[in-house]
Amino acid sequence: RRQTPPPTLTQTLDATQVAQIVARAKTFGYDPGDFNGAQNISTQKSYIGKIDWNITGAHRLSVSYRQVKGITPQFPFYGPANPSFSNFWYDSRRKTDSFTAQLFSTWSQNFRTEASFSTSNYDGSAQNHGTPFPQVFIQNLTAVRFSDGAVLTNGSVDLGTNSTDSVDYPSFAKLVSDAIESGTAQRGLLLCGTGIGISIAANRNAKIRCALAHDATTARLARQHNDANVLALGARVIGLEIAKDCLKTFFTTEFEGGRHARRVALMS
Repeated sequence: RRQTPPPTLTQTLDATQVAQIVARAKTFGYDPGDFNGAQNISTQKSYIGKIDWNITGAHRLSVSYRQVKGITPQFPFYGPANPSFSNFWYDSRRKTDSFTAQLFSTWSQNFRTEASFSTSNYDGSAQNHGTPFPQVFIQNLTAVRFSDGAVLTNGSVDLGTNSTDSVDYPSFAKLVSDAIESGTAQRGLLLCGTGIGISIAANRNAKIRCALAHDATTARLARQHNDANVLALGARVIGLEIAKDCLKTFFTTEFEGGRHARRVALMS
């Protein structure tokens, strides 16, 4: 049996709002592409099958299988509407498979038993549409020279700081957090003396999963198991070559999904 609920649409945007979104995205060096409307159509399909088998007059076996599949477009800008741009959205895909078997037995008028077995599997993934979002980087004065040699790459957007003047790292962590929350960036890198303070500041934003890494292994697991979207490094506690390894690993490792997707969803 297939079940498909009706789609849900959001309200539309006017031309001024669209222009503001495009202008903000371009301040980070990213072109969101053509405006495709302001709708969010989510689909979910359920497939259910069940078999009842009377093995004998005293024993009955019931087996059921259910699969639920859903696709939800995700648009980086949040507000009264969900705007879709040609380079600027992705699908959140999920699938759950459940299997149940039950054996009902009657041994006498006063003695009956029921044995049951049930298992389920959840799989979540995301499919990007259009060109990848840019990466943004922030570092405080402790990490300026460190970042020059270790982390800045082609296609990145440097949000500062670029001087040796003392700064307040929470303000710069907010710049990266806002860029990712608004959709103008997909991932970010934060640098300070130890990486601790700036990672704490970034994680105050519910849309940010900032991981403080000390080597390539922690950077890899942050992506595979936690779907971290921001990497924090400490310029005073790791060397230049380790920082390069962390950076390369973090930005080339994909999220594994599966059981980790369920746990990441619990953090939202």
